[in-house]
Amino acid sequence: MDVWLDTQGFYRKHTARDGTCLFRAVSEQIFFTQSCHLEVRNQILDYMLRHANIFQKMITCPLSEYIEKMRNPREWGGKIEIEAMALMYRHDFILYQEIGNAPESVTQFGFENKVLLCYSQERHYDSVYTKDYISSAALCQSLIYDLLYKNVFELKEVDYAVNKMLHDKTSRYQRDHISLLNTGFALRFEMRDSYLNVKELLDIGITPFPYKVAKSLDPEVYRNVEYDTWNDYRKGLRYGLYVWNCHELQIGVKCLVKINDTSYHGHIQDMQPNKGPVIVFIEELGEKMTVSYDCLELLPPPPQTTSPPARTTLPFKIQSLPVPLPKPGELVF
Repeated sequence: MDVWLDTQGFYRKHTARDGTCLFRAVSEQIFFTQSCHLEVRNQILDYMLRHANIFQKMITCPLSEYIEKMRNPREWGGKIEIEAMALMYRHDFILYQEIGNAPESVTQFGFENKVLLCYSQERHYDSVYTKDYISSAALCQSLIYDLLYKNVFELKEVDYAVNKMLHDKTSRYQRDHISLLNTGFALRFEMRDSYLNVKELLDIGITPFPYKVAKSLDPEVYRNVEYDTWNDYRKGLRYGLYVWNCHELQIGVKCLVKINDTSYHGHIQDMQPNKGPVIVFIEELGEKMTVSYDCLELLPPPPQTTSPPARTTLPFKIQSLPVPLPKPGELVF
């Protein structure tokens, strides 16, 4: 779909692959930011309540029950919500669904402004923009990052680093996805903090900033920051770097998994909408499995314990150990 849209002069901007996708896409196209997606959800639900005579006939259950369910940020929006958004924000919606087929005008109220979306399986929505718009967005994005890294962080030779990292095919620098336990990881980041001339870092084989930042600094490249952030957050949940809400089943939560009348300890890796199949990592078996949502149970709460009195002083003194810097031309591993 991305390649075909490109041939038509459009760009699909991927959104978080969860229940917020429709509301994020509309929030960005109406308010120029995805951060208002919760407000968009609640606004259109309130609008539906105020115009119950229009929306009640679109569903079989009582509208109040439907609205209450949709208040949950994990619930996926669909055609009813699109209808409400079109009327409330006075934008008609155009939907791309299949490669090679013309888009469908899913609302036809005659509004001048349009919201362009790409619909894929399992009720997922992405934003669609013209390529000219994305080119302008890439330029604006690079200007913001340029001000940040040159004027605020006061790094020198930033443009040189971007060109070396993204466009110099002869460069071989270690990327940032290495394990946190690798020897030299802490040293690399300490050196990043101590060097202002990024060319010196590159000369000893260290990238001065992540590759994602390099893309943001390039005026010819548009980086989907919101989608990157969402993906990083999901990875953090999987590896236990974030604690979200352990009182409901969601990605990153440890739970009990019942398989053939036997209970195992599992970690939720991925979930499908509407209580669909769930991918879990089973501790006892040491492997990932796809199971039914009904096979999962929350872990029982831990027993209450009496907390020891809080310390007023540290039991030891924290010292900063000196780290020798490598010589120019010497790679750090």
